[in-house]
Amino acid sequence: MRRSSFRYTKLTQVCASVLIGGLLAGCAVSPKSDVEPSAYVISQSGISQIAAKTQSGVVTSYDSPNAMLENADMAAFMLEARDAYLKSEKSGAWGFTAVDMMLAGQYTEALTVLNEMPQQTTPWAAMTSDFLRPWILGAKGDVELAKEAMLAQKDTMPNHSFRGYQALLLEGVGLYEEALGIYQQGPDFFVNPDEDDVDTAEAYQKFIAESLAFNAERILALRHADLLVKLDRDAEAMVIYTSLLHANEDDAYTNARMKELSSGEKKVKPFHTAHTALGVALADQAELIQQREVFAGMVLAKGAKSPFNHFLSAIRQTAALLNPSSLEIRQIEADNLYQYGFFDAAARFALAGNVEDDDAKASLLIRASEAHLEAGNSEAMESLNKRALTLTDEPFTLLNIADLMVRISDTDRADALIMQILDKEDLDPKTRAYANILFAENKQQAGDLLAASQAARVAVEVDDSDQTRGFLASTLTKSDVTREEGLDIYRELFIQSPDSPSMMNNFGYALIVNATTDKELDEGFRLLKRANRITPFEPNLLDSLGWAYYLYGDYERAEEYISKALDLFLPFDHWELHSHLGDVYWRLGREDDARASWQTSLDQFPPALDRATIASKLENGLTEAAPVPRVPPFVPKNEAPPKIRSI
Repeated sequence: MRRSSFRYTKLTQVCASVLIGGLLAGCAVSPKSDVEPSAYVISQSGISQIAAKTQSGVVTSYDSPNAMLENADMAAFMLEARDAYLKSEKSGAWGFTAVDMMLAGQYTEALTVLNEMPQQTTPWAAMTSDFLRPWILGAKGDVELAKEAMLAQKDTMPNHSFRGYQALLLEGVGLYEEALGIYQQGPDFFVNPDEDDVDTAEAYQKFIAESLAFNAERILALRHADLLVKLDRDAEAMVIYTSLLHANEDDAYTNARMKELSSGEKKVKPFHTAHTALGVALADQAELIQQREVFAGMVLAKGAKSPFNHFLSAIRQTAALLNPSSLEIRQIEADNLYQYGFFDAAARFALAGNVEDDDAKASLLIRASEAHLEAGNSEAMESLNKRALTLTDEPFTLLNIADLMVRISDTDRADALIMQILDKEDLDPKTRAYANILFAENKQQAGDLLAASQAARVAVEVDDSDQTRGFLASTLTKSDVTREEGLDIYRELFIQSPDSPSMMNNFGYALIVNATTDKELDEGFRLLKRANRITPFEPNLLDSLGWAYYLYGDYERAEEYISKALDLFLPFDHWELHSHLGDVYWRLGREDDARASWQTSLDQFPPALDRATIASKLENGLTEAAPVPRVPPFVPKNEAPPKIRSI
């Protein structure tokens, strides 16, 4: 999560969080199911057996429904929702009650709850009576009524949402040809908007709208193709995949599905039931909320992290109850819990459900393993890694395991695993580049900067993207021997992206951290100051700027920025920030605080060379001369990009 980190990855928020607290705190084909009939019963606690299985086992009581969600305890949450309904209280929570009744096979009772719910201002929104009715009717076997209930929502929701839900419902009740007919209403050709054409605020808004529309139609097209594959109509599915690749040749999911079909080793998903289809629909609703949250953050807070969205989490956790075999739903919510520091819940949620594919199981094991690492449970992490290695040799999953080893300085085993991956002849270029980058990171962790730079060069030979070249530049600037070469690469990249905050941060930090002249320090400071005005809540950038102030001898301001960076890094941590803060404390005469920060830094698995330096500071304090105080350059708010080539 630091400047040199390179990953192929894989947010109104407060109102939604308050909402869930207010909700609970203050001719038909018979429907099929992928859940055993015995699961359609009420548990002893009065909720569905499916929800009951999520009981924490660790936490026995909660202060609020929000805490239930933070612990991924839908047993407690659904019990609270049912209690609210029985007391005729908090009607906004009754949609969850209806879903839990659906999970228990109590379809008539669930419909009664929907009939008693007040009408919502947005009828088709998640958990409202209008939204849930078609799915519960379909699960009950009233297919024609279900179709009518869905059709009644046509004019109240966006066209692509309506088509998607309608097709899912039809598949869920076994009307596959009708579902295909709905999917066929989508476009035959797809156009992926090009961000390179964006040069104004209006163009950017248009780009965002077109991107959302493209992504919505892409998802429907993929579901269309998946249904065709389930029906053994592979050739028709290939036509759809080919059309999607014409729009985006780097579409990893589409490429993988085409490869499966071409090899004859396709993985056929089960047909949706009304239950699992509703799970997908709720996941779609969660994605819409997520998109609104991201845009609100971009516009209003310039990158500030929003509070945990409990309503969003409740929808996703409910979707996982309905569709327990969905890797996508489980991964997304496990990651959501993880990002907000609910590590134990993230691990438990990732390992629940009944995902059958071995590669998918391994992926979830790695998510749980990473959560255990952050929670400080290394034994559980090690156990999960071993289990994942028995399930798959899929390169990206193995790289994720190797990444965890790098992060805890288990460099020998990481080396062996990465080399095993690099020996595979059929790696695609981006995966091979990532493997070399991870190999370079591992060599940095072990203290071998020469081997790290060699691996980074190989990565660029495989994938000459700006991102990979940026990693090479970062690696080269860590050594005095190659620093100038790294700065030259940064100069070239900066000219291409002069307004990128991440580029300003990476380049600016590389300039200041071992500045050879006052001019380099000043140029780096200007970059960092400009970037901070664009993204004032980015912790890595705040630390970089704080360290720049340290180098100017302004220790009070350095402490302000680096302490703020650590606060914004929460729930995570990083050795470098604590190392910097320790140096600042020492210059301020706070020697006990300095040693405490350095010890915390050592506990965070710093690279070998930095580890030796920090250990020496812990024992001897700072022995080198303090920076010579001087005033940083003034940076006007509308300053043009600096002429970096003049450095």
